[in-house]
Amino acid sequence: MSNNYYTIGEMSKLSNLPIQTLRYYDQIGLFKPIHIDPSSNYRYYDDTQLHSLDLIKALRYLEIPLATIKQVLDYTLDELVTFLADQETVIDSKIKRLQEVQNTLLKTKSQISNQLSIPVMDEVYESEEDAIRLLSIKLQNSSPAFVSNDYFTPLIKTIDEAGGVATKFGCIYPLKAFGSLEEIQYQYLFTPLLTDRYLHNLDKDMSVVTMSEGRYLCISFMFSMDNYMEHYNQLLHYIEQQQCSVQSDVYEFYLPTTYSSHQKPEYIVQLKVKMNEK
Repeated sequence: MSNNYYTIGEMSKLSNLPIQTLRYYDQIGLFKPIHIDPSSNYRYYDDTQLHSLDLIKALRYLEIPLATIKQVLDYTLDELVTFLADQETVIDSKIKRLQEVQNTLLKTKSQISNQLSIPVMDEVYESEEDAIRLLSIKLQNSSPAFVSNDYFTPLIKTIDEAGGVATKFGCIYPLKAFGSLEEIQYQYLFTPLLTDRYLHNLDKDMSVVTMSEGRYLCISFMFSMDNYMEHYNQLLHYIEQQQCSVQSDVYEFYLPTTYSSHQKPEYIVQLKVKMNEK
């Protein structure tokens, strides 16, 4: 018998594929031995089949289904080049998607890390903030005392349809003196965007805004209806007493202290006001 014939064990060693894999490929008609000894019924491969097996391995590495690979093996060279070009486009899309997933992971981790590194609770402090893109929706009749769930739903739906996630929420309202919690009227509800993807077909009351980078005056506290006004006024009085030059909007972030369904939800509120550059 020719030395160019190989048993399944020898082909397994040459190709670095398990014998069970070669048997399965034979069973489904993907890669069959080229010769069967009529006297012994032994099945043999030869050198000419190695290039086909290399292509099969390469396509499996690209996660191409076996049924598709079976069709590809019958392609002409021109058809094979076109097929591989299409796979390149698919891979580019997957790479972009993975980069977005990685960015979402990094930004989510950064959000939680920033929450853990709040320098002081119940006191005003300064913080250098990066720019954040916010998906916002215009509000009516909303305050720290109540925001209808009807406003959260379109934000979450829009983020989900864009392939992202909503990890936290906040509101925007003007910086001024208020007599009570109910007098604080939210202008916008928002969720931070964790990717740079452009959002299409937003509802009429929705928009993408940017919380600009820079220095912010902040105060952080455990949320309760009783202490919200106390901490807001503390921030407002600090700005007035220190004669700080600030912009007019308050960015309010709600930060959960736990994500467990077995624990009572508690939130840290962060109020942030952008300081004007000197």
